[in-house]
Amino acid sequence: MTIDYGRFAERLTAPWPQRRQLVEEVQREFGYEAVVGTEKKADVLLEVSDVPEALAAWTASPVNSFFAHRGLYETSLQWPPEQAGEHSVFMTEYEGCCFWGYRTADAPLPDPAVWIGYPDDEDGPWEPLSRSVTEWLVQMAVVRVLPEYAFNGGVRTFGTDEDVQGRAVRAALPELGLLPWPETGNTFHFFGARDAIVVWMSEHDAWECGDLEIYGRTEDAVREAAGLLGVALDRDEVREPRRGTLTSRVPRAPHLGTLSG
Repeated sequence: MTIDYGRFAERLTAPWPQRRQLVEEVQREFGYEAVVGTEKKADVLLEVSDVPEALAAWTASPVNSFFAHRGLYETSLQWPPEQAGEHSVFMTEYEGCCFWGYRTADAPLPDPAVWIGYPDDEDGPWEPLSRSVTEWLVQMAVVRVLPEYAFNGGVRTFGTDEDVQGRAVRAALPELGLLPWPETGNTFHFFGARDAIVVWMSEHDAWECGDLEIYGRTEDAVREAAGLLGVALDRDEVREPRRGTLTSRVPRAPHLGTLSG
């Protein structure tokens, strides 16, 4: 069955009960093979109360890709969530570069917005990142899981002018419906195609050209999406999925005492 990710926003904005398993659906669509986590963390996590329903459902899932393959995420789960000013932090980047949390006052909501914060506010105050926990989980799946489980075509895009790059991608493809994702000096922008998700990485450094990655359910989907962008990929420019080759790594969560909300 063909899936049009140009209409993915409809799935993302469906009522909460309908999107309860959205991240698991997306991962399966791109070839993720569900594996029950080797550590029975879900039993412990269920004992924590006063967390949003969407977050509790994700941690309790027996096919949670974070528990099965932590090395994919390069993050550490902060459980129970730790208070940081007006926010509750539930996940940290493995080197402590940033933290993800929700407003503590929003905990009674089933699927509240997720914010990104930085240690000691060195890189600015807390900023809104995702309109819901579900959206944050899908963002994380696209940037962490799909690169290993999808067919992958990498493209150096449209010269060195970011404005030209952005206009070209937006003219060719509809946006996926996810907000931009900041990562290691880049900002990831998400677009949808038939059986493919396209990620354009704009650089904060104006002298560098952004990259574009195409994650496809099939090799043909990668090539078709590239064609919409006016790019023809050679045979060796589409990488097959790297399944079953992951090395699990469980990083230690940094202390959050200096984080200000």
